[in-house]
Amino acid sequence: MPFKAKLKIILKADDTVVAESEDPILWQNTMLAINTNSTTAQNNVIKPNSDTLKGEFKKTNNGSDPVDKFALELGVDKNILIGACSPCLEKPFIHLDKHHWEAIKKNRPQRGLHAISDVVMGATILVLWKETAKLGDTFQKEIAAVLNTLGIASKNPKRSIDNCEWLQSRNDKLMINPAQTSKAINIVKAYCLKIDPNKKN
Repeated sequence: MPFKAKLKIILKADDTVVAESEDPILWQNTMLAINTNSTTAQNNVIKPNSDTLKGEFKKTNNGSDPVDKFALELGVDKNILIGACSPCLEKPFIHLDKHHWEAIKKNRPQRGLHAISDVVMGATILVLWKETAKLGDTFQKEIAAVLNTLGIASKNPKRSIDNCEWLQSRNDKLMINPAQTSKAINIVKAYCLKIDPNKKN
């Protein structure tokens, strides 16, 4: 029996998936461009139907890189950002790094006024990324998948979010409190840089 394989085009920035498509016309054009010179490829290119492109590809085919934008918003180097949380356009959207996670846990109190729970940290990174990349609303149930990238359980998510001044929850939808945006950004920046989020930068 002949083996049938489904071909997929994947665009990556280092290890981060930026876009992907299974459109046969797109991968044929890609193979044509790789195996011929640019003039020949341009003359023989097949025009794909835009309706067949994957949503992820169309999102990033506007000339802007959401990861660049997120790094700029946080004030961190793009490579550091990718290493810390690998922001991507597919669920769970964020993949936490154990070294950055361990560092931020050591640099923040576990109890008291300045304590930040695992749920709040994961939710803050996720909400800011999805807002920057225009990936739609963030829901409470998504936090568990983010924390699970490190095998961390999502404990008391509603209580943790209700007690956080920079996160708001409305009908299970999470968002950043507009009056506390800078604080949320500072928390995620501290995670990326492995520093104490309570220190002035």
